[in-house]
Formats: sequence, C-alpha cells, structure tokens
Amino acid sequence: MNKHNWYFLIIFLIGFCDTLLAQEPEYKSYQWDALPKLHQLSESDQQIPELVVKESHILEFVLDKNNFLCYKLLHKIIKVNSDEAIERNNRIYLPLAASAKMIVNQARVINLKGEVKELKNEDIKEGINEETKTTYRYFALEGVDKGSEIEYMMIVERSADYHGEQAILQSEIPKRNLDFKIISPSNLIFKAKSYNNLSELKPSVTADGKNILAIHVDTIPGLKDEPFAVHSPNLLQFVFKLDENKNTGQKNLINYIEASQTIFELTHEQPDKTTGKSLDKLIKQMYIDGNANLDEKVRRIENYIKSNFVISENAEHKNLASILDYKTSDEVGITKLYTALFDILQINYKIVLTTNRYSLRFDPDFESYNFLETYLIYIPAINKYLSPGSILHRLGVIPYGSTYNYGLFVKNVTLGEMKSGVGEIGFIEADSFIKNRHNHIVKIDFSKSMENPDMYYSILFDGQYAQTVQPYYSYIPKDRQDEMNNNILKSTIKDGKFSDVQVENKDAEFLGLKPLIIKAKVNSQSMVERAGEKYLFKIGELIGPQVELYQEGERKFDVENDFNRSYYREITFDIPAGYNVNNLDALNMDVELTENGEASSSFISKYTITNNKTVVVKVNEIYKSIFYPKAKFEEFRKVVNAAADFNKIIIVFEKL
Repeated sequence: MNKHNWYFLIIFLIGFCDTLLAQEPEYKSYQWDALPKLHQLSESDQQIPELVVKESHILEFVLDKNNFLCYKLLHKIIKVNSDEAIERNNRIYLPLAASAKMIVNQARVINLKGEVKELKNEDIKEGINEETKTTYRYFALEGVDKGSEIEYMMIVERSADYHGEQAILQSEIPKRNLDFKIISPSNLIFKAKSYNNLSELKPSVTADGKNILAIHVDTIPGLKDEPFAVHSPNLLQFVFKLDENKNTGQKNLINYIEASQTIFELTHEQPDKTTGKSLDKLIKQMYIDGNANLDEKVRRIENYIKSNFVISENAEHKNLASILDYKTSDEVGITKLYTALFDILQINYKIVLTTNRYSLRFDPDFESYNFLETYLIYIPAINKYLSPGSILHRLGVIPYGSTYNYGLFVKNVTLGEMKSGVGEIGFIEADSFIKNRHNHIVKIDFSKSMENPDMYYSILFDGQYAQTVQPYYSYIPKDRQDEMNNNILKSTIKDGKFSDVQVENKDAEFLGLKPLIIKAKVNSQSMVERAGEKYLFKIGELIGPQVELYQEGERKFDVENDFNRSYYREITFDIPAGYNVNNLDALNMDVELTENGEASSSFISKYTITNNKTVVVKVNEIYKSIFYPKAKFEEFRKVVNAAADFNKIIIVFEKL
C-alpha cells in the first residue's frame, strides 16, 4: 500500500500547504563529539563481544518549498570486543536510492589506544552485488582492533512518508543509551504505538512550538532468533503515523475508511465499450463451463491469468485496456483485472490487504497504512483466498505469512450510482493440518538382496508442501523437471538410485486441488549394514531427515509455526526367510502436546505384524496449532524431537 502514497500525499497537502510555515530543522544542530573518547563500560559490558554503546534516531518532518520532506538522522557507536564483531562491522554501508539524498555522511574509528581515524568522502568505495547486479557504496574501515569503537552518523533527505512506518529498536546485538525522536511542525501531531512491552513514546513541545514524540531506553538486550518462532515482530518496536492537522482541524488523518475507498479505486475500473468486449472475449478464451461450480470458475480464471499475463512491479500498464493489450501489469493492475472479470461473472469477492506476519503483524487496533502491504482476494461463498500477485500460489494456497493474521477486508458497495469500498478488519485463518500433508508410503523387498533391497516409494505433497514444488512444473523445461524429481527423492535417501519415476498432478493448476505424487523404485546401499551374520536395517531414516530441536538457555519467544501440517509414513516389509527381527517395540512411540484435554501436536508410531511375516509401521505426526505460549515449549520440543528419535531407530535381523 505504501507504493501508492502519492495519492494520499496530494489530497493531504491540499489541506495544509497554504498554512504550514517553514521552521529551522532541528537535525542541523545535531553534532557528534569533536574530541571523542572511548566509553567506560561496566565489567559485565566489557565481556560482551559486540555492543552498541549509543544509538540516536531523529526523524524530522519539514515543509520546504511546498515539498513535504523527512530528514532521517542515525548516529551509532559500536564497541567491538571480538574478531567476529570486527568482521561484521568492517564496512559501513550507505543508503543508495533514487528517492533519498545524503545530506551528512561521517564515519570514524577510535582504536584501543584512543587514536581517532576519521573517514572522508574519498574513502567511500563501490561494489556490485553479484546476485542482483546492483551497485552499493560503503566505507571500508581500517585500524579496527579489539576494544575499538566504530562511530558513524548519517542524515538522509527523503519524501515524507507519514501514513505509517515501523521502527524496530532491538536486534541480536545488545544496546545501551538509545534515543528515538520524531519531530514535526507545530500544526502536525503524530501518533505512535509500542509493542512487546516497549514503553510508549512521550509527547512534548519545543520552545518554538514543534511537536516531539520521543523515547529513551537505557538498556536493550540482544535477542537472537529461535527455531519455530518469528523474530522481527517479537523485537522491541513501535509504529507511528500522522494523526492530526491542527490548522485544518482534521483528526484521525490516517484511517481505513479513506484507505478502503482508495483501495477500491485502485483495484476497480469501469470498462468502456471496447474494453468490455475485450473482457468478454477473454472469458470465452478461458472456456469456463456454464455448469462449473464457483471453485472451478475461480480456478479457471486464476490459472489463465497466471499462465498468460506477466506480473511485474515495474510494469507501466495500469488501465484495463493496456493490461489486456500488453498482457502485463503490477500486483495492483492484475488485481484490477481479476475484479473486472469477477464483476462480469457476478462472483462475489472482497479485496484483502495484510502483512507478512514474519516481518510485521497486522495490528487490528491501530490504523496504519504500513499494515496494508500484500493483496489477497477472498471468495466468501467458498471461504478461500487467492494471491493475485504470486504465480506460484493458487486458490486455497496463499503465502503462509499472510495467514494466521489480521487484514483489512474491502467489500464493494453501491449507493445509487456511486460505487465504493467499505472495509472492516477480519482474521485470515490458517488452514487445517489436514490440508498441508507430506506423506511417504514405502515398501521394502528383501527377497533379492539383504544389503541392497528394492524399495518402492510413493511421496505425496499437498497444500503448503506442494506449493514449494508443484507449480514449478508449469514453468521449467522437461530436463529441469527430471532434475527436480531426483532432488526431491534424494532429500529422503541421499545415496539412492532411482528408476521408474512417475509424477502425478505435476502442474500449477493442481495446487490446492490435487496433491503432487511422486513414485519411484529406489536402491540404496546405505539403508542396510552387515555386522557378521546380522543385518542392521536403518528403518527410521525412511521417514526422511528430521529437525532436532535444541534450546540453549531460557526460551525467549512463543512457538509460532509456519502452518498447520501433518505427516503420514507407512513402511511395509516382509521379514526375510531364515531370519528373526528383534527390537520392533522401539518403533512404538506416543508423544503428545495436549490442550484442553486434546492432543494438539503429536507423534504416534505403531507397528503390526501378520502371519509372523509382514511388518507394517504406521507413523502419524500432526501439528494442529500455529501458536503455543513459551510455557508449552518443552512439550512442543518433545513432539518435534520424537520424530528425530524415530529417525535414528535401527532394527536388527538375526539368523534363526
């Protein structure tokens, strides 16, 4: 949504340009110490490998010649007490964007002896990112030893973004003496909300009438990422936005009522007669069966668009006629194409905007446009979403970061001849564990060879598991498909030799509709080892590699899964003639995490044996909840580790 700020900016400036008076910016008076000295640290802080001893942020909003600008100041001093810290900080990367202008750029090193080396503009170097082929600029620091302090200060000028912005104060590196200040002209009032037990920002007014929102934090601990958790949203942070213009008397300036109207206008267009005919022609090309149910109609439309139109954020084609002619647009334009087709076919829908919960959770109680990042389309009658901007997702399977999250749902309304959008906050539920399956069915035949048995695999991917593989078959050549099949199979048995490979439902159109199934014959010399007259069968490895969940120290975060999911493994083999198998009881496991008396996550495996010959092992592993409080972490860890324990099981064949 931030990419459309120009629309709000024009409307907003009309309201206050004539009355806003330019004032001398505060950032100009900010200076670093002319004679810097090393900071005196406590004994405990001296033991920290890397420590931010000072960090200051100033965001100052200024009207300059009818341009609403923001000056962003960052001043940081980092104490480095280890080789790793020196390595991490031996470069200071400079912002390089067409929309930003560097005003101040200073850097220096104070070494352990107290000697100061200040870098100059001629010390700035350039590099090229080999992956993105983009140029970056940086200071390369020299003379940094253990105990040194690296200091830099930057001031960047950019267009003001006042609709909503996230400020993350915490990182993996401990910090001391952090200040964050938002300064605005006397008539503009900003509002902020803090998260994760961070204190709220305090308002004040300067002698010359400027408004300030500020926070000071003496100590911020470093917070490292943990498995089965989201990192960035759990850090100390706040979100802020412009809330009031005192000159015009306007309050609650950033709100979802106006946002919903604008979202509607951005994603809808009343086609003229020529464009209407083009849309009708497009529908005929989709071969939508008149007797098809709603799910089938929506899938037909989505598959056609994602197979015939290119989605590019740099696309210039925004109106329907141009989109239809050039077969390309950005996410918003493609969404507009969907709405036009749905309107013609009288398919009821809602436009949804939300965040990726791995970077920013949508707050239902604070209206801010930085929560309006990603477009979805919701079809209420079938309770399914589609992701218009992603060619690798399909109806019912959307990016999981958008699920288990709130969003703004915008429905179409008609008042007389006027059409608009009305928004309301809703929750985007995560799919049931039943929809996201990863199953293995394995049959082992020892009749020809004990050490290199024939194995027959059937692997099933569904839902989010299929999304990582299934849609790619529609976009890669045949030889690459064979390579992908081989890589999938090798992820289970690394040294396996695969033959008779068969793949079912291998195109994007089947995602969310039919599971991807890969079948193959496998031979592996690593699954069975001979030990004298005994054979050691690594049966546990047939469920595939498993994560082993360790936790060093106290758990900091709640558990948050990517998506609910299930795994079913079935392993069948006949005990070879002349042999007995012992320790089969090791295959029986039952580990559960219970909530309200029911199993919420579990790992259960059982074996049966018929006619003293055929062994069938069935393994069910399920995760029914996205979230568990950290008080439940130990129970959750036991379920995860149960799969890892099973993975290590070896059964022994002994001669009778």
